[in-house]
Parts: sequence; structure tokens; C-alpha cells
Amino acid sequence: MKYEMTQGEEFVYFWRHNMLGSFMTSLAIAISLADEKNKDRIALGFPEQVEAMRSFYYVDDWWKNLKDKVDATKKENHDESNIS
Repeated sequence: MKYEMTQGEEFVYFWRHNMLGSFMTSLAIAISLADEKNKDRIALGFPEQVEAMRSFYYVDDWWKNLKDKVDATKKENHDESNIS
């Protein structure tokens, strides 16, 4: 079963792997540094990204679980490509 990341999960995953462009990298930094009031303001334009960053920082094992899902999908895709 293929796992498809949400926009927010993809944002955090790419941020953690230094794969975002300059604007999105700046957005990740801004979300990381903002207090809750300003995070709420940023969320008006980027709700998925703010929610995912909050999960990254405050939900136990959120990052580990996301990495596990992505790794399992990579393995599954690799296994499927080797079917004879």
C-alpha cells in the first residue's frame, strides 16, 4: 500500500532533508521561530505547513512515524520494481 504524504508532511520532510526552495525554507524558519500568536497568523495562509510543524515539535514520535511510513513506501516501491 502506497503512502502519500500530506502537503504539511511533505513540507516538514523536505525541510528536514534540505530540499525546500528559498521561500519555503524561510517559511519553515519563520514558523519555527514564531510564538503561537504569530504561528496562528502564518496559518491563515499556510495551514497545512503550520499544523505539520506543530506536530513535528509537539507530537511524540510524529517525525519517526513519518520517516517510517516513507521508508516503508520506498521499500515497497523497490520490491515492486524487482518483480519478475
